[in-house]
Amino acid sequence: MTTTTMTTAATKTAATKAAAVKAAEAKAAAVEAAEGLGATVDRLLDQLAKRKGIADRHYDATLRSYERSLRRFTEYVAEKGEEAALRAGPDEVIEGYLRALLTGDWPAPSSEAKVARIATNHLRAFLVERRR
Repeated sequence: MTTTTMTTAATKTAATKAAAVKAAEAKAAAVEAAEGLGATVDRLLDQLAKRKGIADRHYDATLRSYERSLRRFTEYVAEKGEEAALRAGPDEVIEGYLRALLTGDWPAPSSEAKVARIATNHLRAFLVERRR
């Protein structure tokens, strides 16, 4: 192997490693942002339980259903890298998620789309309320 060939190979290897590091950093940021969304979901569910007069949301079937749905949404946001878009305005991200459920592009039980529509409407209102 010539020196030029070795240098070119080393440059390609370094570029590949840099791209892998960048991808790993982006994934870590997505997970971190999704965990922030998870905390927001917890606050929303607590608020809904308080409005219903329920001391512990885990004893209410509707709120447990919303929680499952919103956890799936959180996973979707993390995997699709939509955290920044969600912070800028939730409408497009939520509609994208609902479309993915309806078309089968995001795995979920068949009944999920209806529950997700209601749960994400609560989330959307909660996010808007927090921005005021």
